Amino acid sequence: MNDGNNISIGKSPLNYIITSLLFLILYMPTKFQIIKILLLFIMLFYLFLSGLSKSELMLSKSILRWTVLYMAFNVIFLFIGIHNNPNSEVLNIFGPVKIVWPILYFLTIIILFSSSKVNVNFEKLFWALGVILPLLMIVTFLLGMRGISMPFIDSLFNFQISGFGGFNSYFTPAITSLFFLGSFSIVYVLSAPKKKIYWLIPTSLIVLAALLIGRRALLFTLLLAPALYLIIETIQKGINIRALKNLILLFSVGAAFTIIVLKYSGLNLRIFQLDNVVVQSDLRSSQFESLIKGWKNNPFFGSGFGSNAGVVRSKTSGMYELSYAALLFQTGIAGFIGYLSLYFYLFIKLCKMYKKTSRKYYLAVAIGYMDLMVANATNPYIDSFDGMWIIFFLLAIINRYEVTKRNSREVL
Repeated sequence: MNDGNNISIGKSPLNYIITSLLFLILYMPTKFQIIKILLLFIMLFYLFLSGLSKSELMLSKSILRWTVLYMAFNVIFLFIGIHNNPNSEVLNIFGPVKIVWPILYFLTIIILFSSSKVNVNFEKLFWALGVILPLLMIVTFLLGMRGISMPFIDSLFNFQISGFGGFNSYFTPAITSLFFLGSFSIVYVLSAPKKKIYWLIPTSLIVLAALLIGRRALLFTLLLAPALYLIIETIQKGINIRALKNLILLFSVGAAFTIIVLKYSGLNLRIFQLDNVVVQSDLRSSQFESLIKGWKNNPFFGSGFGSNAGVVRSKTSGMYELSYAALLFQTGIAGFIGYLSLYFYLFIKLCKMYKKTSRKYYLAVAIGYMDLMVANATNPYIDSFDGMWIIFFLLAIINRYEVTKRNSREVL
């Protein structure tokens, strides 16, 4: 049974296999993309082998409409981009992102979790990922700073360390997942009783990883998560005294933790490079001005995916850091309003689900998603195979909720 916060898990081999494969898919970096795709198909194939009947695959009308609209927008603006850039690699670069990967995730994640036979404990799965991913970042960062290489870890966990702008720059595709997992775990720390205080473990590790790698968008969203939690909680349920106490404790421990790391680490951390913030802001300002100028040439339907607007800082043609400004330039007012309406619908729907059920799980997912979308303004995190899973994971949750009529034993 579901006590309001815990997510039930079945004991059948199917659920254990699905959970294990899903863990590998979410953990494995981009360079194992082909393997991740094969694992997704294995999940779906095993589901059919388990004796699934057609009647058990259920899609709600709202999720089907959402998916059809999303894919229609993708196809329309992809072809506008191809038309406006006939000699470019638009289809090769953006075809997988806008068509192939969404279809793949729809067939696996949404279809897979529409079956009542599949009951994955996402609370435990996200706790494990929230511990393992930041630990790998911390270990590889600290060892890398000292020139120590561990071939086994290096081959399984994709990361890069380099000097840039006077600081140590660290990057890994797993950062995208931290936006979601960090906010998700913070909500559990704020809302959970003392017996659930073990959520401080992934929260602390993610905060430490964020401080070391210095991604300011990640640090900002980790601060935004408790604010969003208190706002939504107060609007829907009234003032939560326990949450306020937990918030004070969280900030006290977090502040002390941050001071210790920054003062005694002895590392040239990116977060200290305030001069670079000005440089980055100037570069983004130039990029923003270029995108807005380009948008004015095609204000209603844009220039299409893959189009460039002059100032480009990405190695991938047509891809910009300022993803929402790029969305306006490439899809115009029509696409900008359409996409944002689809994205915002998911957040509103999850908040309504939380209000009706009081399951903190829905609230944690909603805030984790919103923080990712805020961070997406600075980099196109959801326009990748590693980040897009979060969008379709939300669709799967909402679909499961609607088709099971809020049966607590079957809702993800």
